[in-house]
Amino acid sequence: MQWENGQVSAKNIAIQVNHEHFLSAIKDFVPSTLRDVESDIPNVDWENDLVGLKTEKEALIEAIELPFRHAENFNYESFCVGKILLVGSRGSGRKTLVYALAKRLGIRCLDINLLRFISRHEGIENAFFRLKQLAYASSPCILLLHDIEEITRNSRLVAAMENFFDEIASTNHVYTILTAESERTVPPGFFQLGRIDHLIQISSLVEEEQKQLLLKYLPQVKDEQLAYFIENFGHLSSGELIYVLNRCRLVMLNQGWFSNSEIIDDSLFERAVKTIKATVVERTL
Repeated sequence: MQWENGQVSAKNIAIQVNHEHFLSAIKDFVPSTLRDVESDIPNVDWENDLVGLKTEKEALIEAIELPFRHAENFNYESFCVGKILLVGSRGSGRKTLVYALAKRLGIRCLDINLLRFISRHEGIENAFFRLKQLAYASSPCILLLHDIEEITRNSRLVAAMENFFDEIASTNHVYTILTAESERTVPPGFFQLGRIDHLIQISSLVEEEQKQLLLKYLPQVKDEQLAYFIENFGHLSSGELIYVLNRCRLVMLNQGWFSNSEIIDDSLFERAVKTIKATVVERTL
């Protein structure tokens, strides 16, 4: 290949592009419809970044992973797959759980705030048409729609969402996950056959799981400190606990603690807990 008179000369060179080359290149291709939408294979590990949530993880494997990996064993006209309502409070780890599943499957997660998405397009119908285009262009993917209760006050939005459920097909490897703080805030029509197929409730961590999470982030913690921490923050969900633990580390570092220290001073740990407690209470109200 040579440069001649301002042009590339490729005489007598045979270039072949096969299917493997295409599959390799398409992994890095981002469709134009993905502009202004957070879309990627998240870097959240299913085993190491999630503590507890055993039941929830098993439910997601049954609802999404098995049909995704073994589509030949599922009759999509008989099985309900791929449309899930994930119920849990803000900060409960809903988003982290979905991100970890996308990483586990090696597929994109389209992270969409539905009201913002609609506001960027002309009209509700056009927005849902673009949303369907976006999902199919990104397939295989997980379509994560946040805080679905925010649309329930608008009857046109609810009707458009129900039509979207009826049209979107898991046979195209588009798996829709809605999040809500309570199933009671979700319109009843969403639960008709073929719309929401699975309801997964995120549960609180048991004490042993709380200890496991605390030791992961602060391995130097002593039993008495661990008990004091759980006494103050044991009511929080896994996502909220991770936020608290990161804040706790930051506060102690600012007060002169070194993360490679073998121990944590009792008075330092107690001050850190008291410092962030009021902030956490405000954040989780």
